[in-house]
Amino acid sequence: MNQHADSRKKKFLAIRKVAKITGAVCFLSHTGFMTQPKMEALNA
Repeated sequence: MNQHADSRKKKFLAIRKVAKITGAVCFLSHTGFMTQPKMEALNA
């Protein structure tokens, strides 16, 4: 495998990792916003 293809593969994997983390954060914050009012209603 040549150097260029290897660096491109590393970049692709890094982008995929960032996308996965961003997706997880978005998902968690979204579900957090969805459940937060219910929690406050239960506590009130």
